[in-house]
Amino acid sequence: SGGVLNDGGVMIWQKISDSVDHFRTIHDYIAYIDRLLVTLLIATSDHLLIQMAALELFDLVCTLNTSHSLPFVVPPSPGLTYRLLLSSNAMVVSRISGILFKYKGAFEKAKKRRAVSDYDEPLTFTPAVNVKQFNSYIWDFSNALWRNIPLPQTDPVEASASNGGTEGTKDSHGIGAKARANGYGTKVGSTKAKASAKTLLFDLPDQMMTELSALPKGTVDYAFSLTQSVAFVGLASEFLTQQGMPGETSRALRAGLRVQFLGFLRAKGYQGVDDFLFTFISSLLERRKKLEAATSAAAHATSAWASGKGVPGPGKGVGAWR
Repeated sequence: SGGVLNDGGVMIWQKISDSVDHFRTIHDYIAYIDRLLVTLLIATSDHLLIQMAALELFDLVCTLNTSHSLPFVVPPSPGLTYRLLLSSNAMVVSRISGILFKYKGAFEKAKKRRAVSDYDEPLTFTPAVNVKQFNSYIWDFSNALWRNIPLPQTDPVEASASNGGTEGTKDSHGIGAKARANGYGTKVGSTKAKASAKTLLFDLPDQMMTELSALPKGTVDYAFSLTQSVAFVGLASEFLTQQGMPGETSRALRAGLRVQFLGFLRAKGYQGVDDFLFTFISSLLERRKKLEAATSAAAHATSAWASGKGVPGPGKGVGAWR
């Protein structure tokens, strides 16, 4: 690329040398802005405008490998990701969840692009956040928002089983690549990823973990949940009122009702958390299908009854149709 001339015709920006590592420059610049955002959040007590700025940035960054053919992916750092997860604003939590959902696709596309040898040369740097760390994000978000087990478990697979054995991370969405020098070998959401996932959210000293574990049951478990966290408890109360359950606490949201709550959130514009959970929680899609089938059957029966087709005929019993 050429340089830039000032009013006097003097070159003030020289031509960029071919020896410049453009990919590393882009990566390091994004990582630098990430650090600035974390510093700003700390300095402003997590001001909402700074949170939104961070979300806007990474909503764009997650598309760079597809829109500009970059051979690497730059997710937000743990410091930024978890500050946004712990936000008291539901839209912030939903948007960061949705961005992580998009990053899954970005990792998959990066793997496919390298598989067809668009870029044969390995990168000269190690990405700040690799797939293994990204899987920790998925693990922590799933445990905090849905499984209600944010504290680290002895075995992640056993932790899933402890919640009924139905809340495991999907195995069919991994990026499925052989190990590469750039760290894209671990599958996103795969069985292997589940077995090796390590919490970053509660990577705390042993003494602090002991104290947290000694708190009354549920004190920490539901603190970050989709139904009882500061961010979502108001929406949960609104949903329960809509369901004819005013005055009920958000703990009344269990099983199928929680799935309906996700639909309620999506209808209100909180699409990101819905996309995330239905991608990474394996039981949810099946639950939604069953719920939709039951709702459809109930609507059909009500319609048939209203039209007179559902009124029992004389002497034919309650179960008989005219």
